[in-house]
Amino acid sequence: MHVRDAKPQDLRPVYEIAQDSFKDPYPLRLIRHIHSTNPEGFLIAEIGGSIVGYLIGVVRWGNVGHILAIAVDKSHRRKGVGTALMINALERLRKHGASQIKLEVRASNEGAQKFYERLGFESQEVVPSYYSDGEAAISVKYKFD
Repeated sequence: MHVRDAKPQDLRPVYEIAQDSFKDPYPLRLIRHIHSTNPEGFLIAEIGGSIVGYLIGVVRWGNVGHILAIAVDKSHRRKGVGTALMINALERLRKHGASQIKLEVRASNEGAQKFYERLGFESQEVVPSYYSDGEAAISVKYKFD
């Protein structure tokens, strides 16, 4: 597996993974906009030349890294792809000035919550009605030592 920067031609496969992974995925035009304005925070995981996962991260408010999205193709889950993307993103966001990383995860997505906990994230608060369908999010944070 190889983690690399996303290229414009990668965005259609990213969108397809998002469509298959989320109840309310970002539209392709938003994915393209995020990539054009923040290419350094847009990572791709590939195996054998095929895109199998992606992560979008940004540094906001001066020193807070924010993971906007991470998804792995269903046939490649639980094989270390998400972990490789997250470790790469944590290092990259730290180099870009982040002293902490935050993200939001669906309250119903216990598997993802456990995944983030294993990586060292800590639950911070419940954000009611965060998602478009009214579901709450759990805000989690990772602090660098």
